[in-house]
Amino acid sequence: MELDYQALYKIFLAESKDNLAEMEEALMVLESRPQDEATLAAIFRVVHTLKGSATCLGFTGLSQFAHTVEDILQRLRERTAPVTDHLITLLLQSVDAFRQLAAMAG
Repeated sequence: MELDYQALYKIFLAESKDNLAEMEEALMVLESRPQDEATLAAIFRVVHTLKGSATCLGFTGLSQFAHTVEDILQRLRERTAPVTDHLITLLLQSVDAFRQLAAMAG
């Protein structure tokens, strides 16, 4: 059985688009409610899913970037780093970077 790489890549792009839109919205919520653990968990889930999908498809650069962002989010979840406006801005920029990396991956 041969895998249809192009079909898998199209699914990856569609799922990434939806997940990153969700992440972007959740970051806006987190900015106004920095203690909202459910929102933070949702953001973490998006990045974790993206990392797993990228790893499965062999998109090493994207996977490594997601791992770095995931580490930052884990620190926020553990409350060893604060949610700041500057960090929200950086995380929103990471959404744009994820989009670019996903588009270049295939």
